Amino acid sequence: MVKQLKQHFKEHAWLHLAGFVSAVAYGSLAFESREIEPVSLSFFYTCWLVAWAALVLFFVRLRRGSVSFSLIGILVWAAIFRVMGIIAIPMLAEDDYFRFLWDGYRFAETGSPYQEIPADFFDKSDLPESMSEIVYDINHPHLPTIYGPVAELVFLLSYKIAPGSLIVLKIFFVLFEALLLFLLSRLMSMRWLAFIAWCPLLVIENSFQAHPEMIGVAFMVWAVLAGKNGRPWMAMMFLGVATSAKVFAVLLWPFIVEKARWFRQGVMLAGVIVLIYLPFLLQREDAGSISLQAMATEWEFNSAGYALLRELSETHARLLSLIIYAVAYVALVISYWWRKRNDPAHQPRLDVVFGLFFFLSPVINPWYLLWLLPFSILTPRWWSLTAVFAVTLSYITGLNLNSAHLEDFAIPLNVKLLEFGIILGALLFDTWIKRKRRENAVG
Repeated sequence: MVKQLKQHFKEHAWLHLAGFVSAVAYGSLAFESREIEPVSLSFFYTCWLVAWAALVLFFVRLRRGSVSFSLIGILVWAAIFRVMGIIAIPMLAEDDYFRFLWDGYRFAETGSPYQEIPADFFDKSDLPESMSEIVYDINHPHLPTIYGPVAELVFLLSYKIAPGSLIVLKIFFVLFEALLLFLLSRLMSMRWLAFIAWCPLLVIENSFQAHPEMIGVAFMVWAVLAGKNGRPWMAMMFLGVATSAKVFAVLLWPFIVEKARWFRQGVMLAGVIVLIYLPFLLQREDAGSISLQAMATEWEFNSAGYALLRELSETHARLLSLIIYAVAYVALVISYWWRKRNDPAHQPRLDVVFGLFFFLSPVINPWYLLWLLPFSILTPRWWSLTAVFAVTLSYITGLNLNSAHLEDFAIPLNVKLLEFGIILGALLFDTWIKRKRRENAVG
């Protein structure tokens, strides 16, 4: 046994070296997050860059065939990264998880997380001990929760197991992440699966920062897989569940529904969503629509295309971005259905669908790019892989800089230029590669 282990580590030395370096970075973050002083931006980005460097170095050598591949080794290190994330405290003023813990409590108490706003409980003395401090840490306490019923069910289950426990909540998120990786193993090569399993954006935003994106993303990918395997009705069910977790899944609808059976499949999709929302609609609750409307009409953070449109027209920027995306989206749908008619194996460019949506969105939180991540691997391009890397720069805000000259959630202009500049550079590089391939094909 010892001899076999020595042989294994000898054959996969680069893998374990990269895994160890990443583990040191994540372990340092986890340890620092539990200290009294908050994690500094410089320390966070040092660990982040180390994890990315280890992944890229190993993956490049893996693609060139100069190192050995071990799926077990990849998954063991990926699990170690998640354990470190689970025991960490969310960093850089991240406080969304308080809402998740609170929603689980209200769901358990009243049968719905949508009935009251947290601010109504600020001066109440009869709250459970686990909730008495959490309620004061919830952001936007004057608004009801924005999260869909499927996500709320996960928050409820977490509360039932351990009220107010961030660790239990994170374990649920990691389980959905494991489901995602299993589903992606049916859609991509093991090498690309290794890239996702070690991707710092996924590790940090899911297990460290405790964002619930994996709930919707896992069901979304399940819908894609079911459609690809010729199970359209199962695809509709999973797509309905994904949409009921987060509205982003709406973008997939026309790319999963078959043109020949669009009406029947559309009815089933709508039926799944209505069935999930029905218990809350019967109580005449908004089920997240009020906060969703507030976000769509008022909030802005780390915007790109929308920020440019706002410079042209402060009043009509949101309408312009919506119109531009709607036109582009319809064009993408028509193009997909047209090509699908001549080539049944044609796959949609869902990376473009999500990438363009986020580019024109007023809000681009780093964890939103987890919806793009699976498609950035299924149809790998430099621009999407770079976006998955660069979006984490958006943590450089006035609040995290402790700046007296910036608003809390304002990002310095030079940081935004760097973030979107390197994505633009990657997009231009993709264009150059595409042109060269055409020239070579013609030649």
